[in-house]
Amino acid sequence: MRTSRLAILAAAAGLLATALTGCSFSASATASPDDIATLAEDALEAEIGQRPEIDCGDDSIP
Repeated sequence: MRTSRLAILAAAAGLLATALTGCSFSASATASPDDIATLAEDALEAEIGQRPEIDCGDDSIP
């Protein structure tokens, strides 16, 4: 029984390490300002029934 608990803890630690590594990669990802603007325009159009024009600038968005 002690061995199975250690195996479960080791597996959990591995999953946690993998999850934390994934978070560090996503933190450095960027998105196109045009893509973000389009997503925001789509969401607002669905919410209020009118499509706004959104300008997110020219720089990539983290």
